Amino acid sequence: SPPAPELTKPVILDSKPVPLEFTEQPYPASAWKEGIEGTVWLRVLVSEKGDVVDLEVLKSTHKDLNQAVVKQAWDIKYIPAKSQGKPVPVWRVYSVTFELKYHQAEAG
Repeated sequence: SPPAPELTKPVILDSKPVPLEFTEQPYPASAWKEGIEGTVWLRVLVSEKGDVVDLEVLKSTHKDLNQAVVKQAWDIKYIPAKSQGKPVPVWRVYSVTFELKYHQAEAG
């Protein structure tokens, strides 16, 4: 992938990046079997074209949850953030929480 754009000065945003579609994060099979719950916090760099060009896990309650979240994060396409009416690259921070009680259908 191309190198991440250099972000050197803060900009005032007209709009934040918006995911084009939401798909529920699948529960990682290994975590499901072990009864692992938790949250993964990610920081993703959304380019001026709406692509994820860099990301990092900021914090995680369990490593088994990370891989699935990171894999899906790379595939998300965004409406890019805008500043002064023009698309701009911006970091977006979000979290994904896994709770067994909300994924009961996956047990079968």
